[in-house]
Amino acid sequence: MAETRAIPPHCEDPSLVISYPAHRGGRMHFSGVSSICFRPYMKHLVSGGADGNVLMWGLQSCHESRRQIRRPYCLQGHKAPICSVAVSPLDTVVASGSKDKTVRLWIPRVYAKSTVIKGHSGTVRSIAFNPSGEYLLSASDDKCMKVWDVETEKFAFALLGHLNWVRSAEFNNDGRSIVSGSDDKTIRLWDVESRQCIHQYIDILGMVRSARFHPEGKCIASCGTDECIQIWDTRSKRLVQHYAADAGTVNTVSFHPSGDYLLSTCDDGGLRLWDLREGQLLYMLKGHEGSTNCAEFCKSGDFFASGSADEQVMNFKT
Repeated sequence: MAETRAIPPHCEDPSLVISYPAHRGGRMHFSGVSSICFRPYMKHLVSGGADGNVLMWGLQSCHESRRQIRRPYCLQGHKAPICSVAVSPLDTVVASGSKDKTVRLWIPRVYAKSTVIKGHSGTVRSIAFNPSGEYLLSASDDKCMKVWDVETEKFAFALLGHLNWVRSAEFNNDGRSIVSGSDDKTIRLWDVESRQCIHQYIDILGMVRSARFHPEGKCIASCGTDECIQIWDTRSKRLVQHYAADAGTVNTVSFHPSGDYLLSTCDDGGLRLWDLREGQLLYMLKGHEGSTNCAEFCKSGDFFASGSADEQVMNFKT
């Protein structure tokens, strides 16, 4: 099992390891790289983009010279831009959600074929596995979230209540709760067993682009069109921290595995790393030439990757 490394105080700035020229030929206004994640055991970096492809980049390049970037595995099948990618905890399945209103499940091999799940009437904005990898959660512009049995590829249940597009949804680390964020300017907390919404966070001024659980489940981080990042306590249900990014829409947030730091992406192209213990901005990184659409830490916390409208994927060492 990978050891989680906390970012030490007074450490060197995060450094760029490698940059991949990822998704060329983005169509319409929704261009570039839209979603990114690491495969467990650091085998590949998986990205999804406006070209409708899922790319898997070999991470051996992180430990080798930058002189040659190996061509990625390309998973093709979607008929429209990809909005979200995810890898199962056991590293057996790669999932993708798209503007073509489908979810695809891939076995991560060269020339992998996919199975298609059709169940939404709108763009699939977000997908996430539960901790065991048995279930997949999808969230859509049809205002609905659906849970699917991964092995049988059958529908399990739906979560209804949002009044506008659902942009973000994920399980917490014990699999008992789900958090969702929507264009209806609410964050909802759901109980998986009862399949009911157990709380709404409503004191939000903008549309929610991303809502994520702290690794220990004790709080939720959210961001959106109000150009702010908010931290909500899951027990008291109160707002406990507020950060003004002042950089346009904040597109995504991602917790470091230690839970002490938060990574955010913004329309200004910057990557910001926040120290949640001290309540302040720790680093501001510039490298992308377009809006940063996504960023994630690897399981150990040693690396994080970002994807942008400039069609680049960048991998950084913390």
